Amino acid sequence: MEVLLGLIFAAFYAAAVLIPVARILDRTGYNRWADFIAICPVVNIFGLWAFAFGEWPSEIANPRELDKWSAEDNEAFKKAMANKKWS
Repeated sequence: MEVLLGLIFAAFYAAAVLIPVARILDRTGYNRWADFIAICPVVNIFGLWAFAFGEWPSEIANPRELDKWSAEDNEAFKKAMANKKWS
């Protein structure tokens, strides 16, 4: 019974850590699979330092500079935003 409770706790802990870490890594441009470093003892400390002070892939190329809008797209966006009902 204690083994089952331990496995259930480990699964909840892993989900509680891996889901937000995967989301953070995805938003910063890193591969989501790197989140498994977060559950490895001692390795997670080195991963955290590398993450904090390393070069972020999302900072290398600005997506706004890579995807320029045409004048038509810009006008369509302005119209869509003007028609948006903000609550």
